[in-house]
Amino acid sequence: MTTQNPPGQSTNGSAGEPRKWSDEWVRQRAAEIERQVAAMPPVSEWTPEQKSHTGRWLLKLVQERFGDIPEEEWADEPEDLSEQLDHYLYGTPKKTPLKYE
Repeated sequence: MTTQNPPGQSTNGSAGEPRKWSDEWVRQRAAEIERQVAAMPPVSEWTPEQKSHTGRWLLKLVQERFGDIPEEEWADEPEDLSEQLDHYLYGTPKKTPLKYE
């Protein structure tokens, strides 16, 4: 997908930081989101306001950490990624594509 930058160099301006969109950079952002989600109270304890925003808070959190994904990062992704997700994640055989008439 992406390559690592030499140690101490970064395209996001901080020495020692992984290159933006590198595997390590993505892992760090995902770990931040996991920590924030883990720190949330159980759904049974959510306020009515929190319940009214179901799902949107997670999307907002991901957008804050990752921002907009540049087009070039999507260039290497297979076109059938959403239809064949289990194949790409777990190595299961590809499903026969659905035919729409």
